Amino acid sequence: MKKHKVLKIVLGILCFLLFIGGSVGGYCYYSFFIRPKTEPKTTLTETNTDAAIHDTPQAQMRSLFFYRELYNYLKYDVENIEENLFAIPGMKATKTIGKTKGQTEMCTSMTPQGIAVSDKYMFISAYCHTHEHHSVIYVIEKDTHNYIKEIVLPGRPHVGGMAYDTENDNLWVSCTDNSVAAVAAIHIDAIEAYDLERDKTPISYLYKYPIYTITKSSFITYNNRKLYIGYFSAKGESTMQSFQLDAQGAIMQVKDESYASFAKTDVIAKVVNVAEISQHVQGMALSGNRLMLTQSYGVLNSTLTVFKNSEDSTNFLDTQAINKVITPRQLEQIYIDGGDLYMIFESGSYAYSGLPLPAMDYVVRINLYKTLKIDKKDLENIVEELPKEEADELLNSDETSDDNTSDFQENSDTSVEGSPSAQDGIQSETDNNPLDGSGTSDVENQTEGNEGDSINKTTDFEEVAPTS
Repeated sequence: MKKHKVLKIVLGILCFLLFIGGSVGGYCYYSFFIRPKTEPKTTLTETNTDAAIHDTPQAQMRSLFFYRELYNYLKYDVENIEENLFAIPGMKATKTIGKTKGQTEMCTSMTPQGIAVSDKYMFISAYCHTHEHHSVIYVIEKDTHNYIKEIVLPGRPHVGGMAYDTENDNLWVSCTDNSVAAVAAIHIDAIEAYDLERDKTPISYLYKYPIYTITKSSFITYNNRKLYIGYFSAKGESTMQSFQLDAQGAIMQVKDESYASFAKTDVIAKVVNVAEISQHVQGMALSGNRLMLTQSYGVLNSTLTVFKNSEDSTNFLDTQAINKVITPRQLEQIYIDGGDLYMIFESGSYAYSGLPLPAMDYVVRINLYKTLKIDKKDLENIVEELPKEEADELLNSDETSDDNTSDFQENSDTSVEGSPSAQDGIQSETDNNPLDGSGTSDVENQTEGNEGDSINKTTDFEEVAPTS
């Protein structure tokens, strides 16, 4: 009798464990494999402008309670929480263009990637996770948070990064050109004049440059008339390079006949600087003698990593970090605007919002100088942008230092030896991704042209006149 009761208990426990295991397994299979490949139906006919998950900025802030640094940064300025959190539009549905030319469609799988800021606007890039629709840029009025419009891009690039040239008012986006890493620029006049409902065609680029010296243009940023381009590596260190812009905002070109055999041109974008970076980098920002990288891969927490940046800097690796801020999963690009740091996450998209840990459907803006240990010399150049009491407090802080302000080391011979080979880059793209090869890595397939290898070479360059 006792044995019979014990057997019943054991069978009951086994059934319970099987039920729990089946439920967890079913949830994981749906969240990781089914949902990212699905577009739910929608009754919306215009791009939604509200947050998809959290009803209010306060609700989003509460979800960050266990991310103490980020939570405290927001709490420090809690009276302005509604100003410092921006709802990411289009996460429920986005008006864009599908595979039929001249017809608009609604996409419900847009996934945010890049962010850039001008004096008037915030720009957010997003790609269709099911690859059925053109990628877009959402335009938002920075001061009022009002949604202005969506800009439809040519093709379906991942658009892992954006950068705004404040001198020439050009918005740069990362893309591809016939399977080669590329960047393209759109002038602000074209952005303001664009009307999807009227045109029913993608916007046109002002400039577009293939970048033959790097495997993928996974992320980009702008600083001091230079465009910085880097690529995401899932395994091992990666690289970033900088390119000089001329007075008209075009990338400076150089002549190199060694590229003519496969690039069908002997004129390429000139590499000015090269630096080695850690793996899993999704975004980059520069402020004086500080350089910041975002690192994210899979569904685990992300990291905002801060480095000193001097004329001798050629490496920005984890062991050299001076500060690390743990953030929620799937942090993508960061962007600096004056004394503000903007952070965008892709976890608020339909493809990833069902995964564990908090999802972010708001852009987060925090005070850069209060939180990320920016140097006193840097602060002296920007205190006029801050309230007097805050500026005085920051300038008297013991956490500041007096390093020189510069970009990472400039290579006089323009060598790109620090660039991993195209073969290495393709290997990194095919590494097993915790999300089945999609989502958190900025090496998502880009479908503007035929997918293939870009080539990195170490060469001496001869300058030529810039071309577009």
